[in-house]
Amino acid sequence: PMAGRCVATPLSPAAGQSTPPPAPAAAPAAVTLALAPIFSDGVVLQRSSTARVWGFAKPGDTVTLHPSWTPSTTMPLSSTAGADGRFEFRLDTPARAASGAHFEVRSDGQTAVVRDVLFGVVGVLGGQSNM
Repeated sequence: PMAGRCVATPLSPAAGQSTPPPAPAAAPAAVTLALAPIFSDGVVLQRSSTARVWGFAKPGDTVTLHPSWTPSTTMPLSSTAGADGRFEFRLDTPARAASGAHFEVRSDGQTAVVRDVLFGVVGVLGGQSNM
């Protein structure tokens, strides 16, 4: 076979390019709201940046996002699920860690809550097993 051969795959687009987030798994028929699996309790978001939050809802539904760290006078963020049910938000994250931070996504009478959201420096490392 191909012993000793390595094929590299880029992890992110080249500077200036944008790629859409991966499609979330299709939700069961009874569920009309689902966040992408990466958004679960204990998620770490890059501090002092704009994070993308996405998921799946019933096509055409209004979806709202309510972060605990943003004043309620400027919230909630609102989006409309597309024909394929996908929605996306661009959420500003704080510069400092907020104790007990969470956010709620609501649509069609359902709520998805992500608890214990942490903020910090997020990086992806890679290498060989002998490093």
